[in-house]
Amino acid sequence: MAGSSSLTELAKRPEPIYPKNPSYGSGAFRRRITFSYDGMIADLTVYDDFHDMHVCMTVSDNVVSAIDASMRRYPKTTCPGAVASLSALVGAEVSAKGTSHLALNAGEQCTHLLQLAALGLTSLARGSTSFTAEIVVYDLDEEDRQTVTIELDGQQVFKIRLHDNVIVEPIVFNGRRLFGGFGKWVAASFEGMEADLWRMAQISVFVATGRKWIVDGTVQRRVGEEPSREGVCHSYSRPAFPDALAMVNYVRDHSDGLPPLEDSGPKSR
Repeated sequence: MAGSSSLTELAKRPEPIYPKNPSYGSGAFRRRITFSYDGMIADLTVYDDFHDMHVCMTVSDNVVSAIDASMRRYPKTTCPGAVASLSALVGAEVSAKGTSHLALNAGEQCTHLLQLAALGLTSLARGSTSFTAEIVVYDLDEEDRQTVTIELDGQQVFKIRLHDNVIVEPIVFNGRRLFGGFGKWVAASFEGMEADLWRMAQISVFVATGRKWIVDGTVQRRVGEEPSREGVCHSYSRPAFPDALAMVNYVRDHSDGLPPLEDSGPKSR
């Protein structure tokens, strides 16, 4: 799935410029991803503490013939500008490789829209017609340990324990880092939905770090104040980079649970 190397680079960057969240340590980040396919149109949504986005792909003869997306909630004022960049996927073949084999510029894309599209391609490749995945990343404890779980259609199918972004449990994966060579390891070690679950876990752990800070305060901070992050996605790349601002009041705390499915994410179209 595209974006893994960008996540690795971001994970090495200095901490953001935002004030710390005093509530961090007692809650959890939650993300819901949905997929449905009616034989022609694949719909995918992502809903979490920081995002509410939708991707719609028309597929003909195992090729993406049209793609569209929308954003209801997003971190930066310039994020919606990345929707048009998804047109680079028109003509892409349905593949278990997702978008990892395509020549795409991460700096032109929204990481989350692109990963939704990649998940759509891998899901179609294995013949899926629908699923709902709910990921929970519990806040780090005082010793930098945390637990990540994933439910698929209401059943827990994935659980790992981490220490400083290194897998501790299951024991068989002990010592494997979540960033740095992770994408290649997943591609070589897992197939189908199992591979996608690991990718969902990685991006969720990365996004969950945003809970550490108050990133949607009343003062709109400029993306340009974080020069070390330039180039990692659409809003952190030029021409958006100098003008992008943090959105106000867009974060939701879902520590106690996600809203009902019908209340989150755009309607299928």
